[in-house]
Amino acid sequence: MEKSKTFGKWASKLKLEKRGTVLFVIGLAGIALIFLSTLTGQQKSGSSSPPAVSMPSAAAYQADMEERVRQIVAGISGDRAPDILVTLSSGYQYIYASDTKKTDNTTTASSGVTQKQSDDQQTHVILNAGGNGSALPITELPPTVRGVVIVCRGGGNDRTRQDIVEAVTVALGIPSTNVCVAESAE
Repeated sequence: MEKSKTFGKWASKLKLEKRGTVLFVIGLAGIALIFLSTLTGQQKSGSSSPPAVSMPSAAAYQADMEERVRQIVAGISGDRAPDILVTLSSGYQYIYASDTKKTDNTTTASSGVTQKQSDDQQTHVILNAGGNGSALPITELPPTVRGVVIVCRGGGNDRTRQDIVEAVTVALGIPSTNVCVAESAE
């Protein structure tokens, strides 16, 4: 009962004409839109900074390779959940754009001896985005797979082991000496 009296007082204070009510609602909607636009944090379209490039991680690459090998092994051995370990010898490697400045100097001494000197100066191309400079990558080399360990049902069978080793060596481009297949204890 108390709530309805309070609401009634506010309603009587805010009684406006229909046109006033419509203008009031439009004003509130405009304020709400302005407020929401500040929350999104989007950059203005005229901004000169390029979008951020996310660099992949070696751990994500390793997990992806393990999942791919798991699918291959499951298809060959019939084991739905083989244990896979892929080891990497390095992370991602990047080759950056560079400028090379070559200068040749030729000097002749009073004795008639000509001396040639050549200098090469190499600098990386730097992108300047909002005061933060970063080198321009032109090539990204994925991590190199060092070896693979596979533990699965059927890994003790010579034919299954051979099929798994062949499939993994072809898929990952590594020698068969870098692939170990073992029988699961379960």
